[in-house]
Amino acid sequence: MSTQQVPKYPAEFILDFRSVDRFLYRVADLELTGQLSEELQNRVNGCHVYIVGKRPRISIVPESITVTSSAVSLQVEYKLDASKHQASFDIPRRLFQPEECTFDCSPYPHRELISRNASGEVIASTLLANFGHLMPAVHQKAKDLEVLYIGKGLHESAQDRLENHATLQKILADINSNQPDNEIFVLVYAFDFRKNAIAFVSGFSPEITGDVAKRRREKVMDYRPSLDDQISLIEASCISYFQPTEYNRHYLGFPNTEPKMLSAVCDADFAAITVQLDNTNIGNLRTYSSKVKPESTHYIVVDFRRLEGKMSVFDAYNEAKTTP
Repeated sequence: MSTQQVPKYPAEFILDFRSVDRFLYRVADLELTGQLSEELQNRVNGCHVYIVGKRPRISIVPESITVTSSAVSLQVEYKLDASKHQASFDIPRRLFQPEECTFDCSPYPHRELISRNASGEVIASTLLANFGHLMPAVHQKAKDLEVLYIGKGLHESAQDRLENHATLQKILADINSNQPDNEIFVLVYAFDFRKNAIAFVSGFSPEITGDVAKRRREKVMDYRPSLDDQISLIEASCISYFQPTEYNRHYLGFPNTEPKMLSAVCDADFAAITVQLDNTNIGNLRTYSSKVKPESTHYIVVDFRRLEGKMSVFDAYNEAKTTP
């Protein structure tokens, strides 16, 4: 047990944000998000935080498509560090409709798998780029999404903010000019908000107890952040974590540089903000930056107690787990 620090309160309260829905699509397909079913469109509209990222372009190798009763097989092509790579990919036949009889690829740059019926009419198309992270034979580095920019949208959704977004247009121009073998994608997230309480285990003597601790608990219970407040805290936490310094200019020094944003949080004396970015249900897509290694789930912790030089409830929890 630490002899240098003691808890500030008998129990700590944490602002906890967990991703409960997420979508991945190419920036080039942004306008298609307005052509979704009502149910799916409502889900997309509930996403208010977005990550703009890049990964290698994936295209179909012409003449590589073969069809059996069990699968549609093909080869895809992509570049890593200027070197060309190819990989085989099988799509289970059950994922296609019975009327999809024959398959070929779209014209150059061969990005889509085209489905035709028995009469030769095009009835569907599948953009393989959206499924790169689901292709086992593709190099892991080509599956991971590098975080370039993080933002928020509050009118209807993140999609509204992305339309005619100046920074996004700059990213597209930079990638098209300087990294033509890469492609820009967007991850959008919806979050659930909770106020979690964590009590310290026995053996710790907190600094503040009694009426002062009780009043602080009342302030915590009274804290009701608006959607704007919630999304701003998530956005700032994510930017501070990934540090996408080339395109993000604000919140890189969060929480130290944002006293106004945190005034209500500090008044209630929350111990931390936690943000969970979970991509497990979209094929365990991994995201990363120059400061953060690739993971499909990121747990972001903004720990105010550590910044105060006091015992963190997370340190105490880990210490308790490792103490015999």
